[in-house]
This record gives sequence, C-alpha cells and structure tokens, in this order.
Amino acid sequence: MGAAMLVKCIESFRQQTIEGEIYLVLEIYGAFEAREANYRIIDSDGYPAIYPAANFSIVSSRLDGLNFFRKGSKAVISHSLIQKSILNEEHTEGFWGLFFDEDNEMTREILQEVVVDLARAENIDPPIIRLDD
Repeated sequence: MGAAMLVKCIESFRQQTIEGEIYLVLEIYGAFEAREANYRIIDSDGYPAIYPAANFSIVSSRLDGLNFFRKGSKAVISHSLIQKSILNEEHTEGFWGLFFDEDNEMTREILQEVVVDLARAENIDPPIIRLDD
C-alpha cells in the first residue's frame, strides 16, 4: 500500500503508552463537531487500542494509501484491508467488534497483515500484537 503514520507519545497513559516511544497508527478517528481526533495504535502492551491524538506528535505521515470513510459527524481513516473487509459489511459490529468480542481467526490474520504492511511502508519492524487476553 505504501502509506503509514508514526506518532511519538508526548503524554504517557499508564504503561500502555510511554512518553518518547514511537507508535504505528492503524486508524485515525475524528469527530467533526468536537474537532478532536483519536488514533488506534498497537500500544506498548501489544494491544490495538484507541488513544487521544493530543497525547502524540506526528513523526511521519503518508496517508495516500489509506481510505477515508465518513458516517454522520464521524470519520475514519484506515487501511483498505480493514475498511473493505467483508467482515465490516456482513457483521453489525464490523471488523473491530469481531476482533474484540469473538475469537475470530480472520480478523487476527487481517490485523497482522495490516501491521506488517504499514510497518514496511515506514521501514520499521512491525510491533508485536498481543492476541491473547
């Protein structure tokens, strides 16, 4: 895909994000009315979680290969494998609902492929994803 985004933590959140560490952004969530954004990153625990964008500074941003999706006053920018996943179309909870609520091998495989692709675009080693609780 050739697109990725790296952010540097400027405000730690417990042990999940550590000040000074660089994180790979999986998705960007925005709320137009609130004028705020959140990033879904692979955090220091290896978990794909959402954190306020205000806690990070952008290190590298090449969003040309990512997809923009708007639903009402909210917007999501994410990798095409997640947004165009048949899981988003066939399941009410979408990709992330299945990832977090069910032991779904397909979502885990897609996430791993997305992380590897994004890391390759930034020429970094892919972060380790924690796939068990």
